[in-house]
Amino acid sequence: MMLGYYLMFNRNCAEALETYSRIFNVPIEEKQCYGDMPPKGIPGDTLTSVKYCQSCGMPFDEAHKELIAKEADGSDSIYCTYCYKDGKFLDPGATVRDMVEMGVPHLGHKIGEAAAREQLSKFVPTLARWN
Repeated sequence: MMLGYYLMFNRNCAEALETYSRIFNVPIEEKQCYGDMPPKGIPGDTLTSVKYCQSCGMPFDEAHKELIAKEADGSDSIYCTYCYKDGKFLDPGATVRDMVEMGVPHLGHKIGEAAAREQLSKFVPTLARWN
C-alpha cells in the first residue's frame, strides 16, 4: 500500500517540503503544486478536479456541483457561478478582501464570524485567481 501526504501552507509549501526532506533525510519523490493542475480538470472525472472555486473558495462537492461556472466554450470552469459566467468574472474589480467578506456570512453561521474571517483570510489568497 502506498501512502500519500499532503502539505498545505500559505504560499511556502515548497520550502516546507524541502525542510522536511532535509530533517527526515528522505527524498522528495513527487511534488505537484496547485498551479500545475490542469485548469479544466482531469478527463474522465465525474466532478471537476478543482475542489473549490478559485476565486471565493465555494466548495465543489456533489451538493454544489450545479454552481460550477462554465467557460465561454461550455466547459467546466475553476470558478463558481457567483464569481464567473461565460468566461468572465462577474465583478472583475473584486479583491481578496471582497471575497473574504462575501464568504464570512456563509461560513460564519457554522463557526462564528470571527473564526470565519480568520480562516477565509488565510485560505482565499491561496486560490488561483489571486496568484
